[in-house]
Amino acid sequence: CTEIYFLSLHGAPPICQFVDGDDYLVQTAYEHCRDIVRYHQPDILTFNYVKNRQTDTPPYELPTPISGTAYMSNHNLHGSACSYIFRSSIRGTLQFTPGIVYGEDEEFTPQLFLRAERISYKWEQQKKFC
Repeated sequence: CTEIYFLSLHGAPPICQFVDGDDYLVQTAYEHCRDIVRYHQPDILTFNYVKNRQTDTPPYELPTPISGTAYMSNHNLHGSACSYIFRSSIRGTLQFTPGIVYGEDEEFTPQLFLRAERISYKWEQQKKFC
């Protein structure tokens, strides 16, 4: 993921998501993710990718937030920075290490997740949504 987009949601603190030029945001699923961020304000909302954007239907239930430590203790962490939206304030001074061309998000992502007090996640049996 090479670019940062800061999304300004009415009534919510600034959030950040990393997006590459080849990423595709499924509108209805992504709007649901934005609603979770807007109304429930997790530090991080993590989600899977879409396998088939024409046929996959995301679940619309509200995930229960857990701490970053609990998340990392009980889930596999996908290092890709394209698979989550985060509250920009939790980043603090955390940055990508200069000079790393590939895999830079694999260093950044776990450190960010450990800083989070409230992570909501949208996962369901290897189906991929947002």
